Amino acid sequence: MTITSRKTIAASVGLVAILARGAPLGAQQRTFSEYPITIEYDVKVPMRDGVKLSVDVYRPADDAKHPTIFGLTPYNNLGDNTMEAAWRYVRRGYAYVAADVRGRFDSEGEFTPYRNDGKDGSDIISWIAQQPWSDTKVATTGGSYGGKNQWMIAKESNPHHVAMLPTVAPADEFHDGVRYNGVPKLDLMYTWSMGMDGHEAQPRQGWNWAAAMRYLPLVSLDSVVGRVVPWWRELMTHDALDDFWDPVQIRGHYEQFSIPSFNVSGWWDGQLRGALQGYTNAVRTGRNPADHVMIIGPWPHGVNRTREWGELDYGPNAVIQLDRMRDEWLDSRMLGKPRPDQANVMYFLPGKNEWRKATAFPIPQTQFVQYYLDSQGRANTLAGNGILKTGTPGVGQPDEFVSDPANPVPTISSRTSGARGGLKTGAADHRALETRPDVLVYTSEPLREGVEVTGPVKATI
Repeated sequence: MTITSRKTIAASVGLVAILARGAPLGAQQRTFSEYPITIEYDVKVPMRDGVKLSVDVYRPADDAKHPTIFGLTPYNNLGDNTMEAAWRYVRRGYAYVAADVRGRFDSEGEFTPYRNDGKDGSDIISWIAQQPWSDTKVATTGGSYGGKNQWMIAKESNPHHVAMLPTVAPADEFHDGVRYNGVPKLDLMYTWSMGMDGHEAQPRQGWNWAAAMRYLPLVSLDSVVGRVVPWWRELMTHDALDDFWDPVQIRGHYEQFSIPSFNVSGWWDGQLRGALQGYTNAVRTGRNPADHVMIIGPWPHGVNRTREWGELDYGPNAVIQLDRMRDEWLDSRMLGKPRPDQANVMYFLPGKNEWRKATAFPIPQTQFVQYYLDSQGRANTLAGNGILKTGTPGVGQPDEFVSDPANPVPTISSRTSGARGGLKTGAADHRALETRPDVLVYTSEPLREGVEVTGPVKATI
């Protein structure tokens, strides 16, 4: 069969659904018979400003009203992952709705990351609640970009938005999105942005991204690879946390909503900071702290897929029954099933390679310890005399080094899986860098016994 349009696909799938109610079919088609499904592709839903977004609807083929799982994506709502997720939810009694964000694939308008997602997502939730197949309850789902925009939608306080499933979700564009504390995140976000210039995915092959990132000024880095991306230039223009950033920030807005959330991230994910910010603030401002879950595994951006990452093997317990845990939590919220016996926080402890449970994050029994830097003025390199110690602040000599922008200290590994600058990802031995004279090293005395370090770390320099 030649498929020439999405409307052709809709008609074909509708025919299969009808046939599945009759005589037994082949092995693959019996799946349709076991879980009869109605699918509507490319439904154009108008937003409050008149722009129409493309929405695909998957729902049980019956006349009942169902709770809905909703995802808003810039990566094409007609992907294989969408169909896989739709089947998982429909056969458990949910409707599943996937929408292209404004300006991407079949949705109208102009794409500017996150700027319209909150209002657009809320408008789609309101549309869902008005459908005859909806019981008016909507849970949002998605990872990475689709994780952050759930928090953007939450800011709209839509009464039908009753649960969130954010995975590896950044929180604030200025603090852990396109910038990290204001510093541009080129290895991921520059290369990502250059593939998002237009309705369809743009090719990124063939470029030496590590070399392209060395060009200046950053504001016109898009032209280095033949692009003109207005929103990239605007993001690189605003170096300070001014009013420009507020529409794509979540901090300062958590008090506006109280929506139960099931959060997932990994120690090796570049968005862990945002995921923890979302969880801890939802607990702080929400009506019931027990409404929120945080799971942190030994994983990169693609969670729960492998036991090995970088130079370490985290053992057979690294991959867990994450889908089952999420489904049980969601079913208790949306379908009225019993609440599962789950900890509010579950985290993997590398080294021990075992899972731990807690009631909150930071872990309630955490002891915060102050360490101080000290030396005799020669902390340069691993062979220097830099010391990391507890007790009283250091009173030694100042340490000096020469920073040469033409010969910067490189990063050995990236926290961002999928980055295109040529860096390895995951755990790596960084001692080779500590032979450079422009690197200061402060080392503690050998530990007399094992010490668990789990929680936020901050430095005053």
